[in-house]
Amino acid sequence: MTIKYNSIGTQDARCPWKPLEDDGTALQLAVKLRMHIEPARTMGGDFVEVHAHPSGRGDCAGIAPLGDDDNAATRRAIVEAAAKLAASSRRVRVER
Repeated sequence: MTIKYNSIGTQDARCPWKPLEDDGTALQLAVKLRMHIEPARTMGGDFVEVHAHPSGRGDCAGIAPLGDDDNAATRRAIVEAAAKLAASSRRVRVER
């Protein structure tokens, strides 16, 4: 399935929007949702944490292990956090 419209309004609606595959669209999503991205290292390994702190809804986090493709792991964590944010609210409002 390809999404051809995105609610952040930064891309032509006729163009596919794939934040799991494209660093630029993943970064746009993270910026618009005011996410905090933090690479971390523990004894269990390296990973990336992405946090969104919507007002009154607690922390919506995405976590992915770093490995062969750190950019892909970061994109995956951003999309996971965005999905949790959407699930925590009836409607995610993004200011343009």
